[in-house]
Amino acid sequence: MEKFRQVRPASWVTEQMPDGSIAIFDPQSKNSYFLNARAAAAWEACREPANAASVARRMGVSVETALAALAELEAKHLVEACPLAASEAGLSDVAALAARRRMLQTIGAAAGAVVLALTAAEQKAYAFQGGSGKAG
Repeated sequence: MEKFRQVRPASWVTEQMPDGSIAIFDPQSKNSYFLNARAAAAWEACREPANAASVARRMGVSVETALAALAELEAKHLVEACPLAASEAGLSDVAALAARRRMLQTIGAAAGAVVLALTAAEQKAYAFQGGSGKAG
């Protein structure tokens, strides 16, 4: 079974919130990521390479829900699939997992794992709209 590992450059700044969510800031790209508690649990489960079943156990959810969360994290480049050795999985297994992940991405919102990514430009636009930085 495919394994996933956390993407976490040393330069990233992470902050664990009391509700279990995590905020991540990438100072190089100026992008910010906000993971709700369920997405944060999936991301944390991948500190070491982990398969979907072990991530599901850590999250306390089904494997399908864990795969949906992993697909969302992978789409935002917060986790990556570990390369499998040819002896670990047949070509058909890899193709089936890829197809399953694509399908789960389309229904991922139902899993309840939310990853919000904001670029520096988006952050600036939201701050401007909200009046952030204006003297009162």
